[in-house]
Amino acid sequence: MPKEEKSSFSHFFREDAKLVADVLHEEEGQDSTVRTPEIELIKPFIKNGQTVSDDQVRLEWKKLRTFFRQGLADCKLSPDFRPAILAPAYTADLVAQDYPMWLAGNSSALGECLSFNQLLDQAFSRMDLGDGSSILVNSKDRLLHLAKLYLEENGVSTLEKVLPEILNQLSAQLQVKGNEGKAFSDEIKQLKKILPDHGRLISFSNEANFHLFNGALQHTSQQARIDLQREILELKSKLKDLLRVEADKDPAGKDPDKLKDSLGFADSMMKFDALASLVPDEGSIRMDADRLERIAGIIKVLENSELLLDFRASIFIDESLYNGKQLLWHELFEKAEINAWSAKEGLNELGVLFSEQIDPYEQLFSAKRIAELELENKYQPEIHDDYFAGFTWQNFSEEELLQSTYFILIVDDLHLFGPQFSGLSDLLRDNFPIKILAVKRNLSGSDLSDAPARGSLHSQVELGALMLSYRNIFVAQSSSIDPGYLFGQFKEGLSAFAPAFMYVLDLGSKDVRNAYLLASSILECRDFPAFTFRGLLGTPWGSRFEIKHNPQPDVDWPTHRLAVEIDGNEKDFLDVPFTFGDWSSLNHDYGEHFLPVPDFAWTGDLIPLDLYLRLTSQESIGKVPFIWMVDQKSQLHRVAVSWPVTIACRERLDFWHFLQENSGINNYHVDAAVAKAQADLKREHQTELEAIQNEHLEEVEKIKNEEAGKVMENLAAVLLELDTTNMVRTPTMQSVAVPPETVEHEAGKPVERKQDAVEEKVQEDSLMIEPYIDTALCTSCNECINRNKAMFRYNADKMAYIADASAGTFRQLVEAAEVCPVAIIHPGTPLNPHEPDLDQLIKRAAQFN
Repeated sequence: MPKEEKSSFSHFFREDAKLVADVLHEEEGQDSTVRTPEIELIKPFIKNGQTVSDDQVRLEWKKLRTFFRQGLADCKLSPDFRPAILAPAYTADLVAQDYPMWLAGNSSALGECLSFNQLLDQAFSRMDLGDGSSILVNSKDRLLHLAKLYLEENGVSTLEKVLPEILNQLSAQLQVKGNEGKAFSDEIKQLKKILPDHGRLISFSNEANFHLFNGALQHTSQQARIDLQREILELKSKLKDLLRVEADKDPAGKDPDKLKDSLGFADSMMKFDALASLVPDEGSIRMDADRLERIAGIIKVLENSELLLDFRASIFIDESLYNGKQLLWHELFEKAEINAWSAKEGLNELGVLFSEQIDPYEQLFSAKRIAELELENKYQPEIHDDYFAGFTWQNFSEEELLQSTYFILIVDDLHLFGPQFSGLSDLLRDNFPIKILAVKRNLSGSDLSDAPARGSLHSQVELGALMLSYRNIFVAQSSSIDPGYLFGQFKEGLSAFAPAFMYVLDLGSKDVRNAYLLASSILECRDFPAFTFRGLLGTPWGSRFEIKHNPQPDVDWPTHRLAVEIDGNEKDFLDVPFTFGDWSSLNHDYGEHFLPVPDFAWTGDLIPLDLYLRLTSQESIGKVPFIWMVDQKSQLHRVAVSWPVTIACRERLDFWHFLQENSGINNYHVDAAVAKAQADLKREHQTELEAIQNEHLEEVEKIKNEEAGKVMENLAAVLLELDTTNMVRTPTMQSVAVPPETVEHEAGKPVERKQDAVEEKVQEDSLMIEPYIDTALCTSCNECINRNKAMFRYNADKMAYIADASAGTFRQLVEAAEVCPVAIIHPGTPLNPHEPDLDQLIKRAAQFN
């Protein structure tokens, strides 16, 4: 299980019930410090079952296999059952940490899109808190909860309205007096000055998608329009100056009355008769009439274009969403033209409407470019007239596209299929820079209650993946459970110099106990995974994908560690994956596809669903997959899942693998290339190793011969120098390291036995082979390390070497050599001659030395 990865569950939830009970209703005089409560996870327990006969077990398994094949239990799964990992979170008191969310109205040093929690933290970091002890800072959780309650009652509101309300409520609740009260009041004043006076606060809901989209649209276009307005004013001023200079070249400009009219000064301030005499005669080349007319026309276009600067977007909203959402669309999307769109109208018409809406901007940017050329005196009619006559949005630069109007379609994904899809295809194929916000409302796409016949494959159309075929397109699929990430995706899609397809999850009007938990579950189980595709032409394919914002993106299913008790005693931990099957069990409509298995039938053929999905067809015969669930008493159960659910899980996993591979995770071609490179490297190293071994054997043989010669020389010297009547110790005798007492002659013991001992010891020392490892070829498999961590160790590159051969037995060396997958451990010869079974061990070691 990945230990460092956070899931959507662990990242986005905070226990709120205790905060409500213990903080908001605390009595006066109690500690006013608010602390974030910790989540107390329940510990599901397993109750030891009764012992039953083999016949009962066989009967239960017959029923279980029948259920698995047919996919229908006798009755639906009880609503009291919950997926084990979700049981602690399945309460209405769990709230999203990232909400309330603040969307800035204007540019702000604090950011554009922050959770209210982050906004407060940034403000607190800028405050002067004296000794660091702050009642206001310690009351942050209380403020967050008050803001949450305010938004639940009043809906989306401005920070300017919410902040005074919740601060007043906080003051009334705490009733801080004396010096502390004065300090608390000063802190509130500081906070009000630091926090921005603009922006809106939103809570989690299906409408959050649209508020985030509008915020992204506002910030994407805001600076671009400011820059465009500045450029237009500057160009107009310079062009008018150019015309004034040209007017001064006219001889009529020397007329005192005309000078007076052109400069607009009072008679008392200047003598125009004298000024007229000072104006020089015409000496410069004057503009031709065509250029003068062209410049005058440009100025007119630039002046008229100022009306476009207040117009931000043309937005077409699907009628089903326009009428079905509790939103005031015209108030939400300010400075935009809102149109209701019917699927009956088709999408082809949108191309015509786009051309009409973009036409004023084509004229504007054409005039703007001509103005820049004229000011540099680089406009050449024979070249530029034809170019600008055919100037369209396709000639826009990336900056110009951002400064023009946004053409947006907000649509139910169901209305993009069928006849309408051909119209969508035409728009995207022709690279119309249209921005589409599609809402996914068919939650799972797998209505298991109407599951297809046994043996057929469940699948669903992946609209987000389908958009990838258009290549030059930006695609983002996500949901509002991570609002900061979604806001960034919206901004990137709106800014893309290409069509953009942004696909978001919508839970519709479905009555659920905790909508945020449901939305998180859909992301967690890979049913609606988040991904980004930056498909601008010319970029490497592998760099276009991103799936890192999914929980644990490197594995098949996010895995959670669950503490488990057996008969009331804490015993162990379970690593529990959250699969599509776990999510499906939350839907009561699918209840017939889940069957609790009595614990006496928990045999080896009942295996976890995630493991079952890895089996081959042959390996899965006779086996039934299950998921872990708990009941209201927190008792842990194994619940079998049907074949249709299993097929649906396999299909979800297949799509997830598609995203992983495109993102470079577990990529087949990469893995194959790595395997080939490793095999080539192993062969190369094997050849080198064999050469080294042959060289080593030759060297050993050479040393053996040399040492044997030295032994015979030493032995001969000993024999020649032995004198029973007058024993003399010689340097040669010392060279063979014989202890002094062994040289002395003892009556009754023949000298030959001493000579044999000397020869045996010298030969034994010369034939010792030190154990070693070909460290460079190590695969870091842990086989040797696990046997003896004192004998075997890893170096800085996690490659094994023998740290201390005496720290273990010769048997451990031999066994390590036998299990080493690349056969790079060489046991050498035994260090301990008294170790048991040495003869057999030496034979086993021979093939590795």
